[in-house]
Amino acid sequence: MNGALISLVGAPGSGKTTAAQWLAPELAGEPVLEDYAGNPFLAASYEGATALRLPGQLWFLLSRLDQLAGVRFSGGRTVVSDYGYLQDR
Repeated sequence: MNGALISLVGAPGSGKTTAAQWLAPELAGEPVLEDYAGNPFLAASYEGATALRLPGQLWFLLSRLDQLAGVRFSGGRTVVSDYGYLQDR
C-alpha cells in the first residue's frame, strides 16, 4: 500500500492545525504543520509592509517543499498537513 498525504486547507484560525493534530493519530499517521513562527516576513507583512508579502509567501512555499521532501510515504505511511501544498495563486 502506498502512503497518503491529507492536506487541510482553510482560512487562518479555522482549526486546521488542531484538526491535523487530532486526525493524524486517528489514521496512525504523522502531522506535518506549517511553520508560522519561523517565517521572518510574516509579522511585518501583517503590519502593512506590502513589499514583504511575496517574500513571505515564497518562504512558506520553500518551507513546505523542505518539509514534504523529507517525508517517506513508503509502507502505507499517512501524513496529515495543516496546509495545502500549493494553495496560493
